[in-house]
Amino acid sequence: MIQQQPWDLSKSGMKISRDVWIGTHFVVLPVVTMGDGAILAAAAVVSLDVQVYAIISGIPARINGYRE
Repeated sequence: MIQQQPWDLSKSGMKISRDVWIGTHFVVLPVVTMGDGAILAAAAVVSLDVQVYAIISGIPARINGYRE
């Protein structure tokens, strides 16, 4: 079953900080850090680090604003 397959973030280099919201069908390239409180829209393709409280979307993902 797919939910039983191992997925180890430490091997990818990706870091998801606290209170990050992630939409469905997103793509995050290896060695990306998502800052605290960031929001990633559905289907976003993230290739760079995400700033703290940033709201991002698109292909490639771009900052649309910031959470207050």
